[in-house]
This record gives sequence, structure tokens and C-alpha cells, in this order.
Amino acid sequence: MEKWASYVERRILVVGLCFLVIGLPFVYVPRIVSELYEAERSSIIMDETLGGPRVIVSYNAFLRKGDFLNIQVTVFGGGDLFFTVSDPPVTYIDAGPITNCNENWTVPLSATYIFRYSGTGLLPSPKAATTRVTRFWTETAYRDVAKSYPMPPVESLYGGLVLILAGVGITIYGAAKREKTPVTANKT
Repeated sequence: MEKWASYVERRILVVGLCFLVIGLPFVYVPRIVSELYEAERSSIIMDETLGGPRVIVSYNAFLRKGDFLNIQVTVFGGGDLFFTVSDPPVTYIDAGPITNCNENWTVPLSATYIFRYSGTGLLPSPKAATTRVTRFWTETAYRDVAKSYPMPPVESLYGGLVLILAGVGITIYGAAKREKTPVTANKT
């Protein structure tokens, strides 16, 4: 009877270990991983105040294809303002005479662009006109994120499962063979 109890205990132990190992893939643990994401960025590439009877301002800026620009011009009082955006010999924006402008533009090619503002008849005031060009773009950035993964990596489960099944089979075979070993009787 004692032999039977140890056999049952071993079998329960083997079955328990098998359930434990097979159940591991259902346990998820957090890991910190880096992931890509698109980050919106912006910068002011020009912020000028124009004034005086005659004003001509040129500003050069290297822009990348796909950059999104917001061009704002506000004229205070008398006079008008003309402005152009060009990559010589091509002029992309030619506006004027204007008193207020809020223009959006997507850069067609990576190049150095010339922003030219000219005004005649602006009031001789330090705040005759203001211009602001803001560049918006998207860049790829990285951030650390906690994600849940199965305890053993999924790739290792195939080899582990074969080993587990082999171990269970050998254990059962060994236990069954031990039980079937004939007991020799003492001859007297």
C-alpha cells in the first residue's frame, strides 16, 4: 500500500508540473519596449515687424518637402503689403496688395526658399505691419512603453512542449514498468 501511495504522489506531482509548465504561456509579464510614434512639431521661422515709408525684407529658410507653413500678415493703418515665396526661378506664392492674410502652404520640394515682403505707404510707425511664418512638420520619435508578453517567449514553446511531453511520457512509462516488474518468490 505504501508503494501505491508513493506512485500516486509522483503521478500527482508530474501532472501538477505539467499543468504548471503548460499554463506559463497564459501568464503575462510587463516589459519595457521602445516604440515608434509620429510627433507633431512646430517652429517660428520668421517673426518680423515692418514699418516706415518703404520696406523691403527678405528672409531665406531651408524647408523640407511636406513641411506645412502658416503665413500670417497683418497691416495696421494705411498702406498695403506685397509678399512672395519663391525658390528662384519659381514663385510659389505672390500675394498683394493685402492688409490681412492667413495663408497655409505645403512645401513641394526640399530647398531654400526666399520670403520677400515689400510695402509702400506704410505708416511711419514701428508697428506698421507684422509678419509671422510658422513651420509645422511630423517626425518619427521613440518612447518607452510597458507591454505585456507571455512569460516564456512564444518561440520557445514548441521546443519546450516537446520536452514536456517527452518527460511526461518517460515518467508514465517508468512508473508503469516499475509496477509491472514481477516479484520473484522465495523458493524454499
